[in-house]
Amino acid sequence: MSGHKWQQGEGDNLHPEKNVLLAYIRQQLSADTSHEVYQHLAICDPCRHQHTTLLLQSGLAYSMPLY
Repeated sequence: MSGHKWQQGEGDNLHPEKNVLLAYIRQQLSADTSHEVYQHLAICDPCRHQHTTLLLQSGLAYSMPLY
């Protein structure tokens, strides 16, 4: 999986770690790894939920004013 960390889930399923999902959101993954994450998110509800949560949090972080 291109040096990025995936963790063992239930059964034989591998799931991307939080840092991989963050890199996916920031478009910092190679095209191959990005495609692997995309395909995984299409079939994994828990990871898709985590991705959505991280996406919303990262969007909120960028929209907060600096004081």
